[in-house]
Amino acid sequence: MLVRQVSASTRSEERFNRLFDSNVIGVIVCDVHGAITEANPAFLEMLGYSHADLPLRWDRMTPLEWRRCDEAKVAEVMSTGAAQSWEKEYIARDGHRVRVRVAVALLSDAGGECLAIVEDVSEARRAEQLIVRQRMQLRALTAELGLAEERERRRIAAGLHDDIGQTLALAKLGLARLRDRSRSSDVARVATEVDETLEDAIRRIRSLTFELGAPVLYQVGLAAALEALGEKMMHAHGIRFQFQSGPRLPDVDNRVIVLYRIVRELLTNLVKHANAGKATITVDATATAIEITVADDGTGFDTTDAGRDFGPDGGFGLFSVREQVRHLGGHLHIVSAPGAGSRIAVTVPIRSSAEPAR
Repeated sequence: MLVRQVSASTRSEERFNRLFDSNVIGVIVCDVHGAITEANPAFLEMLGYSHADLPLRWDRMTPLEWRRCDEAKVAEVMSTGAAQSWEKEYIARDGHRVRVRVAVALLSDAGGECLAIVEDVSEARRAEQLIVRQRMQLRALTAELGLAEERERRRIAAGLHDDIGQTLALAKLGLARLRDRSRSSDVARVATEVDETLEDAIRRIRSLTFELGAPVLYQVGLAAALEALGEKMMHAHGIRFQFQSGPRLPDVDNRVIVLYRIVRELLTNLVKHANAGKATITVDATATAIEITVADDGTGFDTTDAGRDFGPDGGFGLFSVREQVRHLGGHLHIVSAPGAGSRIAVTVPIRSSAEPAR
């Protein structure tokens, strides 16, 4: 039995020595008072020191803002014999900071000797920060793309209304004069047929102009524009529609334009995928924020999939909706479940009068 115990102890010591001497992760022997008596090559290289620099002081290598955290971890070690891993920073020999994750276990109560595993997580942190920056850039690009699309829609809508629409209207007037002056019943009949065709084309252009540019948004404001949009879309698909609005809403600016586009997309997805019998838009505003809620009694969906598009033909998608809302400094709140309908609330801050429009 003694031989087996000695053998097991020897194997454990060999494993520890291999870990300590490795260059994979930092390992130090220290005490709770700040002294580092032993350190492996990985730890020393991490902070720019050599074996000749030992002993070192982990407390002196710790920036001031991390001292209180370290004190709490020392108390945890002395109380329980170990401390859950935590992140902190060390100041390297050349003065730059190294982000690390530390785990500590007490080796001996006498003197508070500890074994600490120290992992350099600087690259991971830099990667996380890069991802955050890229997400912010994506939000900005998504928002700018949306505004560029809106500007292009308005340009095309204006062209349809001002050029093609007026040209067709002039053609109708000319045709009416021709019909009135003609003595031929055949000419009058053909003129009437052509007039009806022109009238149908004008109606189609007006409808397309509304879809592209939403002129009512600029004429009478967000509430009326959303009410008209909801009535038009829901009536076309046989869905009962209800609209509720607070007494005061912000003037039209880029934020309101984006909100209009978001609601239009939510309604489009509702029509395509919700199989709803009733839909409701609620618009309200406080002194600091505006909230728009789109609700339906349809099939609902699993909110764990809310980062993806509603359906196979996608469109704007909840991911892009969320990114646009975040770019405006707001948030998207989704309540839904299969068979239980959906409620999607978009909340964005109201721009102050002193803040320039985006």
